[in-house]
Amino acid sequence: MGAMVVALTYFFSTAESLTKKVNMNRLIMGSIAALVVLNEGLMGTTFGLAQFGSGGFLTPLQGFLSSINSYWFFYPMMAEMLSLYLILDRRGVKLGAAYALVGATAFPPTAFDLPQWRLITPVLSLGASILGLLGSKRTWRWIYVGVAGTSILTYLNPLPYDVMLPIAMGYFYLYALSSEANFTRP
Repeated sequence: MGAMVVALTYFFSTAESLTKKVNMNRLIMGSIAALVVLNEGLMGTTFGLAQFGSGGFLTPLQGFLSSINSYWFFYPMMAEMLSLYLILDRRGVKLGAAYALVGATAFPPTAFDLPQWRLITPVLSLGASILGLLGSKRTWRWIYVGVAGTSILTYLNPLPYDVMLPIAMGYFYLYALSSEANFTRP
């Protein structure tokens, strides 16, 4: 995972030269964002199969849940999001309240099957989402309301959270790539 994060950090830091050569419209950026999330979901599938065998992958829904509810999905995504946020911030691209989503992904209630983890982490995700809500505008408000609400719902049913978080992560990448593409250097 460490080698992958280093490689992606290098990619994101040099991606600026690629964006100057290609007209990065919203469809292309959305596709890249979706592919990043899909890639990490597939990594959750690969390592989940290697670690637990095929028992959690008997149906497509079980496969989705096993892939998404995995530290193999959450923590590489969090590290990549944090790296991209820091790279863009260093370049002068301000992503505003997008930082709080990195905090919310640090404590995914479904990543570990431990009673204490499942009890405390929805509250931590809620706290990170509230921080995001305080500093956000427009679409980010809906993202943080969704993450906050579905993290609390994990006490009853984790499925809404499992759907909401990949959407939020995809929006993070779309927002970051759009902000970078529209940023003009002084």
